[in-house]
Amino acid sequence: MWASGVAERRDVIVGSKNFTEQIVLGELAAQLIERAGLNVERRFNLGGTAIAHQAMLGRWT
Repeated sequence: MWASGVAERRDVIVGSKNFTEQIVLGELAAQLIERAGLNVERRFNLGGTAIAHQAMLGRWT
């Protein structure tokens, strides 16, 4: 929270690997997060495990 008492709004990034089940699960997660009132940026089709892992570590933008 800021000193004024207004909560800081942050976006959530949802990513997935590049196969159907992962894309569907990513979309479901994104919709649930949006329903909770947060903004969601979708980054689907990231590729394989190594790329997805690097994205989770914040090394992929």
